[in-house]
Amino acid sequence: MIRKQKRKLVWGRWNSEHIKKHNVTIDEVEEVYNKQELTGNAKKGRKLIISKTLSGRIITVILSYEKQSAPYVVSARDASVKERNFYYEKIVQAKTNSTI
Repeated sequence: MIRKQKRKLVWGRWNSEHIKKHNVTIDEVEEVYNKQELTGNAKKGRKLIISKTLSGRIITVILSYEKQSAPYVVSARDASVKERNFYYEKIVQAKTNSTI
């Protein structure tokens, strides 16, 4: 099986400092990006990713492709209650149904 390799995330001073305000690390963002359990569209043509980290945090990452071809991290934070509920509805139930 051939897997398409994901592009590396674009990091700069602004976005690395911004995610710190939300108590999210670069490693957590990279983990969520590589896992991509749930993806969707966000405002302004951005991409939204919701995934659970190995430590158990459910994190939402917002990516932009607007000014570059590689994904730029606009924001990363703990998932909202609505996003967590959606995550559990889609991911956890899907895993439960596949084991029945």
